[in-house]
Amino acid sequence: GLDHTDILGSTKKKIAYEKSGIIKHNSIFISSETDKKIMGYLKSTAQKAGAKEIIFTQSSAAYKLGVFGSHQQKNAAVAATVAHKLGIDDSCVAKALKKINIPGAFEIVNKNPWIIIDGAHNPDKLGSTSQALREFKKNRPGKVHLIFGLAHNKNLKNCLGKIIKQADYLYATRFTQNTDRKCVDPRQIISFAKNYDKAKFKGGNTRVFVFPEDAFFEAKRKAGKKDIILIT
Repeated sequence: GLDHTDILGSTKKKIAYEKSGIIKHNSIFISSETDKKIMGYLKSTAQKAGAKEIIFTQSSAAYKLGVFGSHQQKNAAVAATVAHKLGIDDSCVAKALKKINIPGAFEIVNKNPWIIIDGAHNPDKLGSTSQALREFKKNRPGKVHLIFGLAHNKNLKNCLGKIIKQADYLYATRFTQNTDRKCVDPRQIISFAKNYDKAKFKGGNTRVFVFPEDAFFEAKRKAGKKDIILIT
């Protein structure tokens, strides 16, 4: 996807070019890429580099996973393919994937209310988070409290636009641990939300918080036992 564009380039092909530098002679190249143009480019690059095998995985094999979200099947397919190439038995792979835990990847840390921590920070990842949230909400009728902050070098419209539709309440904040990185002004986050849906995001449904812990405590105070608090 389009991330770290200041370093890797502004197009998917340029990013693919930089990332394909890892392909070594006589190696096995495995990718979950589905864009046909990028697949063709990666295949050609791998052949030129002298890879002995080139594999593009499909996420059709449904493993039971210890992490939530259908997008993780795509990641599991890559992991399983690598494991098989290393000679690891499929029953062992299935057992491992069932137990796997990825901190910060739609990580459910509490029930009543549901509290979910997610490290998504670009449009592609937030799109996956949004899809996972839709799946999670299917049998859970509670309201969604979205605690959201973003680095200043990310596109607010493209990022927040992926998930804002599913939020009932928005708590705009910033991260405070990494002092080397600037954040989008939380007031801009609220402004975007109000322009997106003035009827929904008004009054008590939106608030700015300078400190993320204050946003969290307010979300916990407001949330009902069946509600979902998503921190991303």
